[in-house]
Amino acid sequence: MNNDKAYMDCAILMAEHSRCKRAHVGAVIAVDNKIIGMGYNDSPENFPTCEEDGCMIIDGHCQRTEHGELSALKECLRKQKDVKGATVYVTHQPCFYCTKFMLGLGLKEVVFLNRYPDERTPKAFYMMLPTYELSKLTSERKRYLG
Repeated sequence: MNNDKAYMDCAILMAEHSRCKRAHVGAVIAVDNKIIGMGYNDSPENFPTCEEDGCMIIDGHCQRTEHGELSALKECLRKQKDVKGATVYVTHQPCFYCTKFMLGLGLKEVVFLNRYPDERTPKAFYMMLPTYELSKLTSERKRYLG
């Protein structure tokens, strides 16, 4: 089993913890063949969840939750792990804000399973932060250019 599939399988398991009714998103951050952070989309601590108060939809996206990538990055921060040069494995294609944030932190690449395009994301971001779609059937990467 290649690492892409193993890390994506972990992201899928993380997604099962999500309490958003709209989408269950999981993320894993790996560097040097080690997982350094994992997360899923959910409301910030001490905030109502989608299960409790319903999704807060603005511009077609639930704004009540933190995205899975951000949750995984927060775990890395709490553990004082450097994410520069790391790969993010996420069940859904990152949004504009997460992509911009990951670019700023120096992540090496993104691998996602399900397309969830964000029209706000400039195509240039996909050149600066190599992004790959992982085949559900073969686990092969395909470069995503927006």
